[in-house]
Amino acid sequence: MVYTPEHRWKPDAGGRVSTEDLGPGEALVELRRRLDDKRAVLGLDKTQFARRAGVSRGTIHNALTGPVPRAETITALAEALGLDPRVLLKLRQIAAGEAPAPAGPRAQRPTGGRPLADRALLSQRSR
Repeated sequence: MVYTPEHRWKPDAGGRVSTEDLGPGEALVELRRRLDDKRAVLGLDKTQFARRAGVSRGTIHNALTGPVPRAETITALAEALGLDPRVLLKLRQIAAGEAPAPAGPRAQRPTGGRPLADRALLSQRSR
């Protein structure tokens, strides 16, 4: 994967750009590139894109030029363009500097109340 002077990541032999090696700024560039390239391929101007996604034209402008868009915005834009939202959400997560969500049943927190570690500490204090 190489960053070219045209501000585009060159895909690998399979035509994909890996998200694993991207930093936050690079991920944001790639996210915007994928959205804008697909919009252009579909022949949509930004107003048409906004209508199709159910968002304002300002939201489209901000997604393509402003800070990291919200996950809900990325999902709406991806679906409007027929793109896989999961890939774009992964790019968004990297761009926002967010840690990936833990996977599996052990990653789920108990609902309600204090975290278990706090409960154990409180029970020790009350003895």
